[in-house]
Amino acid sequence: MIVGKTFHFDAAHRLPNYSGKCRYMHGHTWKVTVELEGEIDKETHMIIDFNEVKVVMEGIFHPLDHQILNDVISYPTCERVVEHIFARLKDYFSFAIEIKVHSVQVQEGEGGYARKERD
Repeated sequence: MIVGKTFHFDAAHRLPNYSGKCRYMHGHTWKVTVELEGEIDKETHMIIDFNEVKVVMEGIFHPLDHQILNDVISYPTCERVVEHIFARLKDYFSFAIEIKVHSVQVQEGEGGYARKERD
């Protein structure tokens, strides 16, 4: 079974080696959807409580929200933001045999998105 939850955070970034408008500092509302995979627990009838996912993601977003992403992530393209979040989420659930990170999708503003799935 796969369950997902969507979150938002606001942050600025710039892509100095890019020749377009993104070369200059600008901000976005970043939309992040995480999907977790596992078996349904026989007692709770769920894989994980959505509130637990929220608490985990708040910890991951804390250093990103209302920040300059370049200070946290090297060359913060949408793809690199996905990799950053996926790695932290995977680290958090590495102890949990029954829960795996299935995917992370990050949408940059209202435009495009990047998505990483588990290997």
